[in-house]
Amino acid sequence: NVTVYFLLREIEAAAMQVGHVTFDAESLTVSIRLPASKVDQTGIGCSRSWRCLCRDGSLRPDCPYHAAAAQRDLLAVLFGAPLDEKMPFFPSRAGVVVQKASIVKCLETTILAMGLPIQNENGGNLYGGHSFRVAGARRLAALGVDVAKIMILARWSSEAVFRYVRDAPLDRLPAEVAALEDQDDLRRTIRILQDELKSLQGMVTEAEAKAEDRLQEAV
Repeated sequence: NVTVYFLLREIEAAAMQVGHVTFDAESLTVSIRLPASKVDQTGIGCSRSWRCLCRDGSLRPDCPYHAAAAQRDLLAVLFGAPLDEKMPFFPSRAGVVVQKASIVKCLETTILAMGLPIQNENGGNLYGGHSFRVAGARRLAALGVDVAKIMILARWSSEAVFRYVRDAPLDRLPAEVAALEDQDDLRRTIRILQDELKSLQGMVTEAEAKAEDRLQEAV
C-alpha cells in the first residue's frame, strides 16, 4: 500500500531508506522523500505525504499511513530499535538493499498467494517494475482524482500518465449509474410524499372548515 499510494517505481522502493520516511503521530501523516524524476532514482529531490485514510475508529487495510507504520514497526522487531536511518525501508532478510527484481518478485509472490495469476494466457508477465505506480494511478483516477494531481504525486512531467489512467474513470461507471438511479428513486419518493402531504393538508383544511360550520350552526 505504501508503494501503491506513493506511486513508486520498484527501484525507488528498493532504494528507500528508513531516514527517508517520517511520521507525524498527531496528524497521522507519513511523508517520504523521493527522487524528483526517473533520471535520478536514488536522489532525494522532493517529498510526498499521505494522511491516514481510516474512518470511524476502524483501520483500513489499505491505509498508507498505517501500512508505513506497520513496516517500520516490523523492521524494529526484526532488526532492533532504534533503526539505522540508512537502513533500507524494504530490506532483505539480512537487512540489506534488495535488487529491484526482488521487489517485483515479492509482488508476484503476494499475487500468487491471493490465488491470482501473474502471467497472461500467452505466458507474458502481468506485473513489472511500474506495477505499483500504474495501480496507484489507476486507483486514484477511478476515484475521480484529477489527473494533474496524480501527475504531481507521481512526479510525472510528461503526459505518459494518460496511458495508464485513460480508461480508469470507466471503473466508476456502474456505481455512478446506480447512484443516479437511487437519486431518481429518491426524487420520485419525495414527489409522492409531497403529493400525499398536499392531500392531507387539504383534508385537514376541509375538516377544519366543516368543524367551523358546525360551531357556527350551534351558536
